[in-house]
Amino acid sequence: MQKGQLQILTIADFPQNPFFKHLIKGSEFFYLQHYEKAIEEWSAAERIGYFEPVNLRVRQTLVSRAETLPFILFLYTIYSNKLTGIGVVKNGDITKKMYFKKGFLTFAVGSQAKERIGKFLAKKEGFTEEELDKLAKEAKSQGKRLGSYLVEKQIISSKTLKEILTLQILEIVSEVFVWRKSYFLFLQREINEETVVHYDPLKIALIAARRKVTFEYFRKQIPNNKVIFRLSPYIESKKEKIMTQLDANERFIFSLIDGRRNIDQLIKFSGGEEISVINILYRFL
Repeated sequence: MQKGQLQILTIADFPQNPFFKHLIKGSEFFYLQHYEKAIEEWSAAERIGYFEPVNLRVRQTLVSRAETLPFILFLYTIYSNKLTGIGVVKNGDITKKMYFKKGFLTFAVGSQAKERIGKFLAKKEGFTEEELDKLAKEAKSQGKRLGSYLVEKQIISSKTLKEILTLQILEIVSEVFVWRKSYFLFLQREINEETVVHYDPLKIALIAARRKVTFEYFRKQIPNNKVIFRLSPYIESKKEKIMTQLDANERFIFSLIDGRRNIDQLIKFSGGEEISVINILYRFL
């Protein structure tokens, strides 16, 4: 790649105005695990708004690293310039790919086994590994993605697939905000990945922070995972109605609550990440 086709992003590439100061300060609070303060800063930036594109000398390839540039600024560069392409974030042996259309995050995949859709399907829909292997081979032989193939075969609904993919994307992207030694790369190109979500940088950041805050509030009320989790009498009396208001992920967790399992067991049986399961359980307190 020729030098003129690549730009290394640094703080100096961004205007020194209140909007970006709030973005940077919010990132600093997030690193320090002061999630409520991160939300305050990012919400302030959202209220101010800033719609001018970050000035770029080149658009083909952008690179940076978390030690010198907060992840949210990297996202904002893509968003403000309405770029379409693939973002890659690498931290040690872990790689995450994010797909953007006109600046918005639309899809993401991760290299870790826990981030693959098969794992989410096993967690939420009860597929065995043998069933998933068989279905994955069938989908691959027809040149189709596993999720799309399951919808086509009416094994799961398109609504359920979208809910599972949205959770997958949130877990993949949220983790990057806490990485202090990661590398960012963006390649501008046309992409064929389907649009699952339509997130701007502040929406992604605020979701990540609110997930953390919910976890902290839950911990204040229930300090450890050995506590048996029971539904309140009110929730129990409205159980059937509540089930109709939940998405596939929430319904699955809800179905596991039997008044005998502790939180550790609910996490284990669900196969989910601790923070995701606790975010759902918090709604049932």
